Amino acid sequence: GQVTHVRIELDDVAADAGAWAASGRVGLVAGRPLRLTGELDWTVRADPALAGTLRAHGDLGTLDLAAELCRPVAASATVTLTDLDTALRWQAQVESTGVDLSPWVATPQVGPLTVRLHGQGSLQEFELNGTASGEGLPDGGLAIEGRLVHEGNALSADPLQLATQDGGTVVTTRGRLVLGDDPGLELRSEWTGLAWPLAGTPAVSSRRGWLELNGWNGFAFNLDAAVSTPAVPETSVTATGQLDSSGITVLQSTLSGAIGRARAKGHLGFGAARPWSLETAVEGLDLSAFRPGLDSDLTFGLEGSGTGLGPGADWAARVRGVHGQLRGHDLAGGAFVIAQSAAVADSAGRRERGDFRSS
Repeated sequence: GQVTHVRIELDDVAADAGAWAASGRVGLVAGRPLRLTGELDWTVRADPALAGTLRAHGDLGTLDLAAELCRPVAASATVTLTDLDTALRWQAQVESTGVDLSPWVATPQVGPLTVRLHGQGSLQEFELNGTASGEGLPDGGLAIEGRLVHEGNALSADPLQLATQDGGTVVTTRGRLVLGDDPGLELRSEWTGLAWPLAGTPAVSSRRGWLELNGWNGFAFNLDAAVSTPAVPETSVTATGQLDSSGITVLQSTLSGAIGRARAKGHLGFGAARPWSLETAVEGLDLSAFRPGLDSDLTFGLEGSGTGLGPGADWAARVRGVHGQLRGHDLAGGAFVIAQSAAVADSAGRRERGDFRSS
C-alpha cells in the first residue's frame, strides 16, 4: 500500500472474524469528512457458504455500497450508509432473479424466484419489505414484511411475515438464526389459509396451524394444525419428529376429526426411491366421510412399508385387529396386502390375504 499525510491506500487488507472473512483494497483520503473507497471479497461460513463482493465509495457522512452475492445464488444490492461516525443508519435495495433454492432444499417445489426487497435500520435492528414471485407461487407473488435484530453471530426475526396479495394466506415467523462454528436455527411459524402447492389446485389445505423447528443439519419439529384434502374433511393434527435432507420421521402424532381418531408414527424418505414406513392405530373410523353410504365405526391397527408413492410403487401392509360396525353389521378380522411393480415381480400385481367376519 501507500501512506502520505493526506492519503492511505492499502492494497491487501484481510479480516477474519470466525463467522465471516473479507479481503481486498481500502483507501482513505483525509478531509472533513473523511473519504472512503474500497473493494472487498467476502465469505460467510455457513452451510451452504455465502460469498460475494463489496464496493464502497463516499465519506463518513454518506457511504454508497454496491454488493453482489455470487454463491450459492446470484443477487445484487445497493446500500446507502449515513452517519458512520455517530449513529450508523442504512437503507438498501436488494434484487435477485432466478433464485434457486436447491442449495437449501433437496427438491424445491418453488422457483426460480424473483425477489425484491427494501430495508432500512441500524446494524443492530432493521426492517424490510418487498415481494417474491416466480414459479410455484400464487399469482401476484408474496408480500414480505419483517423486523430483524442482529446481535453477535445471531439474527432474530421478530416477526417475519409472508402474505398473498389478497390476504387469504398469511404466515408469520419468529425465530433466531446463529452462524459460525456452532450454527443453529430456532423458529416458530403460525399461519392461516395455507395450502400446498401454493399455486394451482391445492392437494393439502390448512385453515390454521403452527410449526416449531430447532436444529441445523437436521431439525426437530412440533406441529399443530387443522388439515384437509379434497378427499378428507378437516382433521386436527399434532405431530413431533425429525427432518433432514434424507427425509422426515414422525415420532408421534395424533389425528382427530369427522373421519375418526388415530395415533401414528412413520418415515418418508426424499429422493427418487421415496422409502416409507407407517404404523398407526385407528379408532372410530367413519368411511362415510370418504364415500356417502359407508357408515361405519371401525377400530384397527395398520402397519406398512414400501418404496415409492402412487401407481407402480412397491409396498406391503398389514391390517390387524379390525372390529366395529360397517353399514350396521358387526365386522372383525384382518388382512395382509403386497403390491409389487413389474421391476420387482415377474408379473406386476397385488397379492392379498385376509380373514374378515361379518354378522
